[in-house]
Amino acid sequence: RKFRKSRIKISGNNNLVRINEGSSGQFTLFVEADNCVVEIGKNVWFNGTEIHLRDNNSRVIIGDETIIALETAIFCSDFHAITDRNGKPLNQGREIIIGRHCWIGKWAKILKNVRIADNTIIGAGAFVSKSCEEENVILAGNPAKIVKRDVYWVKAKYDEQEKVYLNKTGTN
Repeated sequence: RKFRKSRIKISGNNNLVRINEGSSGQFTLFVEADNCVVEIGKNVWFNGTEIHLRDNNSRVIIGDETIIALETAIFCSDFHAITDRNGKPLNQGREIIIGRHCWIGKWAKILKNVRIADNTIIGAGAFVSKSCEEENVILAGNPAKIVKRDVYWVKAKYDEQEKVYLNKTGTN
C-alpha cells in the first residue's frame, strides 16, 4: 500500500478503518465520532481526497477499482445539527456507499446518506446529494443528476482505447 502525504485522524471509540490491498494515493480521513466504519476496497486510487465522518454509527464504503480525483470530498455529516422547533436533530449522517469501478471527477463533493451504483462516473465539480442506483451513468451538476446513460470507463487514454476499439470492430 502506498499512501504518500496521507493523514488519518481518529478521535472516538470503537471505530474501524479497513484499507484493502492495492489501494494507494493521497487522502485525508477524519473520524470524529464513535462506532464508525470506513472500508476502502481493493485497488482504489485517491488523489487528494478528504473523507469526513462526524456522526456516531456512520460509515463510508468505497468499492473496488474506484478512482477519486484531485480535491474531492466525501462528507458523511453536516458538521452541525439541524433541528425542528423543539430541538430534535433531523440531519444525522448514516452512510455513504460508493460502488465498484466508479470514477469521481475533480472537485466533486459527495454528501451524507448517498449510495452510488457500480460503474458510475461523477463529473468534475458535481455535488451528489441524492442516491443514484442506476449503473453505467454519468452524474454531473449541482445538484448532480444523470446526464448520460450506457457508459463505462477504462484506464486507457482515448487514443489507446480508440485503437483497441478499431481493431476489435475491424474498422481500422
